[in-house]
Amino acid sequence: MTYLSYFTQPGSIGEKRTLQFINDTAPDLNARNFNTDWNDGKKLCQFLEAHCPGIIPDYENIDHNSPLENATLALNIAEEKFGVRKVLTSEELVSPDVDELSIMAYMLQFRTCDKLQSHAHVFKADGSGLKRGVRGKTSEFFIYGRKDIGFDGVRVDVRGPTGEMSVPVETQTESDGSLRCRFVPFESGIHSISIKHVGKEIPHGPYKVMMHENVGDVQVSGAGIKNAVVFKPAEFIVQTKDDNSPRFQRWWKVHKNRALHNGTPGEWKMEGDFYPSGSGRAQGSH
Repeated sequence: MTYLSYFTQPGSIGEKRTLQFINDTAPDLNARNFNTDWNDGKKLCQFLEAHCPGIIPDYENIDHNSPLENATLALNIAEEKFGVRKVLTSEELVSPDVDELSIMAYMLQFRTCDKLQSHAHVFKADGSGLKRGVRGKTSEFFIYGRKDIGFDGVRVDVRGPTGEMSVPVETQTESDGSLRCRFVPFESGIHSISIKHVGKEIPHGPYKVMMHENVGDVQVSGAGIKNAVVFKPAEFIVQTKDDNSPRFQRWWKVHKNRALHNGTPGEWKMEGDFYPSGSGRAQGSH
């Protein structure tokens, strides 16, 4: 056994230390070997994203790519952005018979490469979607940067009031060089919009934006909302065609109510009546 093979064979000190470097750089990666763990191409994409946040375009969609697509994307970006030389092809990386030493040698190059510098300070964002929004309706804002920097490394993350689930964001580069961002909030309440370049937040971020309840498609009708007699039943109907609206809640002092589905998806109607307990103007909310 040669000195080199002693430090590079499976289970050797060299393999353990290289795996430790990889997992220290990307703590959520949990790489355990240099063969099957890398065959789907996702591990290399995830490592690059941890090494330099925002470096993988459409990172959120890598689960929908084929292993070969992910491997090709990651190898090309690593070479273009970090100067990491390809010592194996995309086809070799996704093969179950991939040479472990080739992957190990490839990953060791990242120990000496420089991380990309963040230029978050040159970016700014503006638009109505950063000020207010309506649940279930498209919100929109624009990101402006510099032509020589581009939008590589920019990551947009929108989260609802609970912060547990990321809201999908569509991006499109406009003719004026800006980046159009669109999303549809599926909750009402304060949303957090984070815009980062290579892991660093741009000025004034993260943005806190109130998403209001969608009442634009709600209609209330019936004699009960026009006039009523004290201690006599007054009836009303509340209808919505908004597919994203929550089910109706009980009105104040409702004697009885009935939620009816009109047969059309997203179309709900509630009929209710109540007994006014005094004279004067009555108000209700749902």
